[in-house]
Amino acid sequence: MKKGIALIAFGAVALFALPFAAVKYQKTFATTTASDRARTEALTTDRALANSERFYDLAGRFDVRVAQVQAIKDQLALVTDPDERARLNVDYGGVRSSCLDVAAQYNADARKTTRAGLRDAQLPESLDAARCP
Repeated sequence: MKKGIALIAFGAVALFALPFAAVKYQKTFATTTASDRARTEALTTDRALANSERFYDLAGRFDVRVAQVQAIKDQLALVTDPDERARLNVDYGGVRSSCLDVAAQYNADARKTTRAGLRDAQLPESLDAARCP
């Protein structure tokens, strides 16, 4: 009889304390593994593919912007009309700014530990913003 009462008492205490222990465990687990979960999420197959493609996209956009900047500079050397020069100067500023922005995005992603390993070996480690003349 004493064993039965002790078992019931233990069960009641366990049922009362279990939810509190679970909440405490969940909070502790969530705070200590947030960085691990972010790292794991970044390395899932879909994410890894998307990050790798992002490097290719940014590198491709950078090359296009460099070519556009150079083409506008070449046009500026030939144009004498002041209105056309003004328009080309505006275009030059916008395309050059876009070129610098793409280089900054690529370089920032290349420095991130969760993305740097996903950059293909064929791609540069960083993009040289000085190529945006």
